[in-house]
Amino acid sequence: TAHRLARPVAVPRYICRAAPKPLGESEDNNVSPTTPSTPTANSVSEAMTRSLVEVARMKGRTSNSTNIILVNDGSEENWRRLDKRVNKYPIQRAFTAIGTGGAEFRASMIEAVESVVGPVHVECVSQRSSSGGSYISVTVGPVWVQSCDQVIAIYSNMKESGAGNLKWII
Repeated sequence: TAHRLARPVAVPRYICRAAPKPLGESEDNNVSPTTPSTPTANSVSEAMTRSLVEVARMKGRTSNSTNIILVNDGSEENWRRLDKRVNKYPIQRAFTAIGTGGAEFRASMIEAVESVVGPVHVECVSQRSSSGGSYISVTVGPVWVQSCDQVIAIYSNMKESGAGNLKWII
């Protein structure tokens, strides 16, 4: 059966980058890191990561994993180019939305995915409330996605369906 594909619209596109080394650490441990004079997404990510690492150190925490910074460059063309290099369709992936509105929000996010890929089994849907109870995170998937256009359609549907309640899409 043919699935309805929404008209592609500009939706958040994220590029994952491994976090740089913490402040004061370089390959030879003798040279301080330098920052470009013109802020770029990468230099902003590096600065943010270094700040977070310093705060963690002051609190006595140590990292046992790599930090990932999500950067939104706002370009669907760049996202499609990256997607073409890293994904081979069909592919399984999950879609996560964070927002308010409880059961209504959950239902709208499920519908946003189902309208593109078809019915989603109940076991492929999960939700979690924030610690303060203000937000819920709804994850739909993993589901089979046949193309980049379907991914864009799902994110577009999530934005439309979540109108006033949607805060973030991951």
